[in-house]
Amino acid sequence: MDYNNLIPAYIDDKNITTDWIEEIFDGQCATSNGKTYLGFVKDIPIRCDINGYQLWWRFLDNSASHCAPAMYELIERLKAKDESDEEHRIYTQYRRSDSKTTLWQSFYWSNND
Repeated sequence: MDYNNLIPAYIDDKNITTDWIEEIFDGQCATSNGKTYLGFVKDIPIRCDINGYQLWWRFLDNSASHCAPAMYELIERLKAKDESDEEHRIYTQYRRSDSKTTLWQSFYWSNND
């Protein structure tokens, strides 16, 4: 994989749809204007904001040690979603904030396709 040939894949319900975001959360999820989602992972409240080609997953509990198990569970759920979507050539990059309470998920298309 040549990472220099990746181009942003925007989350706009054309390139990348948003219908799967609610499935990441435990139980019910609330949405606002289709750009912000609120839900829970392992009983930790999480806010997910759509920003272009990125999802910003923010843990609303500021205790990093309390959020760690939910962060790992969230990453596992997101990776499982990536692996199940074989018909699209979408590549995902994850970055975590120093405070360990924010996860950025960026989506890219391969320019080689």
